[in-house]
This record gives sequence, C-alpha cells and structure tokens, in this order.
Amino acid sequence: MKHMLWRVVLALCLFVPSAGTAEAVTLDAFAGGKTKVKDLLMGITPPQAPVASISREVYIGGTWVPLEPTVTSDGHALVEMLPGYIVRNIARCRAQGTDYWAINDDYGIRHGVSGHNHYEVDPISHYATPTQGWTLFYGYIDGPLLPINTDFEYYVRFASYSAEVYSTTTFYGACDGQELYTTIKVRVPDLKELKPSKYYNLIGSNLDHPENHFGTQAMNDALTQIAKDWKKTCPKAGVLDINDMSLPWGGRFDIRDDWLEPHRGHIFGTSADIRKWSVHKKNREKLINLMCGPFKVYTEGDSVGEIYHYHLESRNSKNSFYDEIKNDSRIIECCDKTIPDECIILQSNGQPVDEYPNISEDCK
Repeated sequence: MKHMLWRVVLALCLFVPSAGTAEAVTLDAFAGGKTKVKDLLMGITPPQAPVASISREVYIGGTWVPLEPTVTSDGHALVEMLPGYIVRNIARCRAQGTDYWAINDDYGIRHGVSGHNHYEVDPISHYATPTQGWTLFYGYIDGPLLPINTDFEYYVRFASYSAEVYSTTTFYGACDGQELYTTIKVRVPDLKELKPSKYYNLIGSNLDHPENHFGTQAMNDALTQIAKDWKKTCPKAGVLDINDMSLPWGGRFDIRDDWLEPHRGHIFGTSADIRKWSVHKKNREKLINLMCGPFKVYTEGDSVGEIYHYHLESRNSKNSFYDEIKNDSRIIECCDKTIPDECIILQSNGQPVDEYPNISEDCK
C-alpha cells in the first residue's frame, strides 16, 4: 500500500495546474480537506536497493575482536591478522520484501610475498558454521539459501604460517550481482631485517627461504649487543654464526618446504638459532652466560643431519616457545645455575658426538 501511495504522490507532484487555480499543489481528495503534498510525503519511505555486506572478527584470548578494514586504492577492503587464528565471518543482505539470498565466498592466495619461495598452499585448513562442525576447506564456501535480513555466519581456521589471501564474496538472489573483495594479510607486523655486521655471520638462507633473518627491533638489538659482548669477552674467538630467525612476514618457518614442523618457534620474530659447533667447547659456558641475560636459551638433541645449535627466545616475547617444547625430552634449558652437560656437548639425535681435539679457550 505504501508503494502504491508513493506512486500516486509522485504523479501528483508532476501535475501542472491550469491558470487560476487557487492553490497550486493541493489534494482535496485526501483527509477530507486541503492537504499539501509535502505533508503526504512525511512518513513514506521509498523502496531501497538491496545492500550486501560482510564483517570479520578474529578470536583472541576468548574474545571476538573486529578486523577493522581499510580501503585500498582499488576500492577493496584490507584487513590484517596474526597467523594461526580463527575468523568469524558475518555476511548480510539487507532488503525489503520476502525474497531470499545466498553467497559464494571464494578464496585464493598471492604467492611470493610472505618469505616462502616454494609452492604455497592455502592457509585456511577448515571451515564451520554454527550448525556444522569443522570441515576440510577446498578454497570456497557456498552459503545456504536464507530469507533476506537473516545473517549467514561462518568460521574459517587459518594455519600458523603467513600468507596474503584474497576473498571474493559473490551475492545471489535478493542481493544478486553484488561482489565484495577483501585482502587478508596474515602476518606478524613490523618485523625488521637484521643487517650484516662485522660482529656476526648471517647464515642459513636458501632458494626456498632467501630471507631468514627478520625479527622485532628489540630482538635485533639484543642479538647485536650479544655479538659485540662476545667479541669483547672472547677476542680470539670467531664471530657468532646466526642462523634462522623469522621470515619477512613471520609465521611458520618450514625448513623442509612441506608446511610442517619441526622448526618450532621462529613465528613471531623473537627467536634465533646460534650455531653451536662453531664455538669451541671450552668457550660455550661463557657464551651461554652472556646469552642468558636477554634470552631463554635451549639446546636441542638435534635430529640426524640437523646443524648443532642453540635456540634463543627473547625474554620479552609474549609467545612462549617453551609451551611448544615442554614435553620434548630432547630440549634442554641452558639457563640454570648449573649449566647442564647437554648444553656444552654436541649431540645428534640426542646422542653425544665426538668433537675436534679440545682447543684452549679464547676468552679473557
């Protein structure tokens, strides 16, 4: 009825009265008297075009936190999040009437931006809805047919590695033809590259992970200071060999190019590996004492073929490496009052390894 009245009013607004009409724009037929058109318009809402939208939230610390988008130069939405979290998506079609709507949400990945120079896989492993448990994800989500103004809520679980993901959400039915584009940068923000220095060697990069020395600024500063202190304490010793830290965007560092562990830690820019065997055995205790100031230091019963190393974790890190490895008997913490023997000797697969003839220490 409102729509019919709206059309009548529009037709009357276009009426041009003849000369001599006493009051140009009036309607005697309504309300039993002279009512002006502007008064009739009050309270009548014209039909509105359907509006499609989508919002996203990430589950952090028991709370759903909105992913506030920014708008890129091409009009797309851009959101950022850390690796390894669950995202709740809420799609909406706002319209008038009794029509129905549905969506298709299609995901893809932009290769070569996060630090992996090998075949990349979609970081979304599973999806779910409030009525359906976690299901393997195959690159897209088809929503059910819903009445307009009924939200569609669904969840996607991101793996622990970084990636740039793009989402194309296509609406059908009442919101037919509307598409929303979102870029999701899954990364650890603000990581900085550790620059070359005369106080240490940067090692371990390869074709698949050509940039492997990224950390927080605090982590980089602490490593640089330890390297300087080491040279001052043991001037005859060689400089430290710093192996893997984090990739440019952080996230899981898959040293075997298989998107799996065992390279634990190295996700948030607060970890580094220091080559153990390039430090003479008699010097290792002094090095451990230096490193245990700003870092938690672990030695690993290295797997066969793995380079003997110390794993350093910043004491200021909010993400505990220890929670990952506390049940692994091969991981030994070195910052005890009495340094365990495993932190001094070399091991392969947890077994002691013969070293070169014992060399006298190079320290003051």
